[in-house]
Amino acid sequence: MTVIATYPKGDLRRMLAVLAAIEATPDATLVKVAARTGLDKKTVTHLAAQASEQAGVTLTKTGPIYTLDDWGPVFNPAGAHQALAGALKAPDTRTSTGGPDPATPAMGRQTGGNDLWSTVWPCELILPLGHGWVACSDALPWNDYQGELEYIVYSPAYGGDLHRCTFSLSGARWYDERQALGISGVTHWRLTRRDEPRDSTLDGPPPTVTQVDGERLALLHQWWEWYRHHTGIEEA
Repeated sequence: MTVIATYPKGDLRRMLAVLAAIEATPDATLVKVAARTGLDKKTVTHLAAQASEQAGVTLTKTGPIYTLDDWGPVFNPAGAHQALAGALKAPDTRTSTGGPDPATPAMGRQTGGNDLWSTVWPCELILPLGHGWVACSDALPWNDYQGELEYIVYSPAYGGDLHRCTFSLSGARWYDERQALGISGVTHWRLTRRDEPRDSTLDGPPPTVTQVDGERLALLHQWWEWYRHHTGIEEA
């Protein structure tokens, strides 16, 4: 029996599940994708369009059938299929002893809370940063605490080579899945671009400054301070 994972309205995992369902379902019609995800057809249509517009996902529709041609530069396909299977969960922040578990905080739009930052979804503050370089000394993609997005990172230790990585708040901060390698000494990062090759080199001088909007980074910092206080996690 197929298990249908359910997520609340506004949860990024809804979009990921829709994309994974399109890829995994033979002759993926709107009706089939809606049935596989448990979402209504209007929501599926909206999320598919949003993925194309905001995350660079390439979807085509031939008659009634959807095809996912390219995941684009932002989403990790493996994570999307985990979302579809219900395996990409954000557990409760409380352990059996009633204390917070910093490694697996429960985030998302909560009801009954007075804290505005508790309404911020994973990656919500990262996607608007676009593809400009961010100096690690200015900010890290803390809001991607589930490792759902992919980044291009620059480390002087690797010469002009760029690495396509996921981000983690613990362990190997930047991880190149293809090489199964943690990338050390990273000084700058940015979101991947559409059709960007996994192996690439700098096409100009090394990045030296942060190129994204300062107000967006300020929001990211405010959220991070709230998150650290909420979970008790150490400074990253």
